Amino acid sequence: SSTLLARPGRSVTPPEVMAEAERLLALKLQGAG
Repeated sequence: SSTLLARPGRSVTPPEVMAEAERLLALKLQGAG
């Protein structure tokens, strides 16, 4: 959810942050929860 990435004063999430978040999410889904 983009809500988790949202920060005060930030209306747009940088592409690198989005990519990192997606990568970490993928690792969590693949790894043992």
